[in-house]
Amino acid sequence: MIRLIYNGLERCDFIYYLSLLLAGKSTQIVVNDTSISGDLFKVFNIPEDSEQYFEYKNIIFTRNLDEIASFEALNGIDYYIEYRGLNVVNNGTTPNTFHLIMPNYTKEGIDMVSDLKSEGDAMYIPRDFCSRKVTDKSLALTAGLVPSWILGHISLSAEDMSSYYALTINGHHKFTHLSDDMNNALVYVFATVTMMGEKEALKYFKKVRRIKK
Repeated sequence: MIRLIYNGLERCDFIYYLSLLLAGKSTQIVVNDTSISGDLFKVFNIPEDSEQYFEYKNIIFTRNLDEIASFEALNGIDYYIEYRGLNVVNNGTTPNTFHLIMPNYTKEGIDMVSDLKSEGDAMYIPRDFCSRKVTDKSLALTAGLVPSWILGHISLSAEDMSSYYALTINGHHKFTHLSDDMNNALVYVFATVTMMGEKEALKYFKKVRRIKK
């Protein structure tokens, strides 16, 4: 089982789209929303007194699943994705784990990165870049990171925001109208997690985004 941990901006769109990409290459995926806002699980409009899971094709979305207590149930899962948002949990290094760290450029985002210890292979990709007064380098130095650890950023864009709002309202959304930054980050992370070549990953990405809802 490959584990993917997400910490950063509490906007669930990136993890939702990445899950759709991984679903085409997997038998079963579990996506666990342990974020403070719970915005990913709220997408599915599940009543609070109902069982806290929603199954879509071969993806099981859950809310506040105890990963350790569910160890046996997760046996055989291809990918376990934990969407933590700003919820910082320092569990130590774990094998077969990628830690996706996507803060915004606010004090809240920088403080989260400063408090966070990577649980696996770290990928730092800040979001909502919108001012050259706060650059990737300045974010890194303020948060105590080596600037070269920042792989790139996703700029604040109307396309990404409108797609996120559509996702939260409709409960699903095609990812055909995203910014180039968002598309590039999705392809990079997908290729890294699956160990697929970036050219092959890009070809697959273009195919999947035409048919997924």
